[in-house]
Amino acid sequence: MTSSTPTLRDVAAEAGVSPMTASNALRGKPGVKESTRAKVIAAAKRLNYRINLTASMLKSGRSNIIHVIVNEFDSPFYSKLTQALSNEIVSRGLIPFIEQTQYSPDAAEHALSSNPFSGQLFDGEILHATGLGMAADHSCCWTPARRRRPSMP
Repeated sequence: MTSSTPTLRDVAAEAGVSPMTASNALRGKPGVKESTRAKVIAAAKRLNYRINLTASMLKSGRSNIIHVIVNEFDSPFYSKLTQALSNEIVSRGLIPFIEQTQYSPDAAEHALSSNPFSGQLFDGEILHATGLGMAADHSCCWTPARRRRPSMP
């Protein structure tokens, strides 16, 4: 292993399989024998391997991150709403990224448009915040985020 951070190639070499087989085994794809999958997972644990999220996002065009924007976390309503949304997002194999606006129109606008991640990192946004004006004031909505790269015909 040449770098301090183990790569998928390192895991594959440790397990004695190809990088494609290692990738398929780690992602739970069908067509990999259970004995091979176990070898790959054991090698990944020994090497303390973590999936390179940047490379994964570049290849798939997806981050699996859902942006949730609510007014606050402290009230019983928003606490339960945030917990329910988070649980549902995680149950679908996605990652929640949760922000609160504290009822501030500026914070809500920032979360939607000025946040450096908005439109680039998130695969979708769920908004339950007030103070964005009549045209953009949503009580609850799901908005698929803009794709980072266009699909090719």
